[in-house]
Amino acid sequence: MKPNCSYFMDILRVEEEFEYDYPDMLAIRDYVQEILSTADIDEKLPNLKNTDFNYLSQDR
Repeated sequence: MKPNCSYFMDILRVEEEFEYDYPDMLAIRDYVQEILSTADIDEKLPNLKNTDFNYLSQDR
C-alpha cells in the first residue's frame, strides 16, 4: 500500500465474462450485487428500473 493512501484495492477474480442483453441495464445491477456478495461486502444496491439509466451519458 502506498504511503498517505486512504483506501486499499484488491483484485477480485471472476469466473465468467459479464454479458448482458442491451437494453436490459438491470443486469449490470445484478452483476455488481453478485460481486459485492462474493467480496463479502454487506451492501445492498437500491432497486432500479431501466428508465433510471435513460440519461446515463447525457446532461439533464
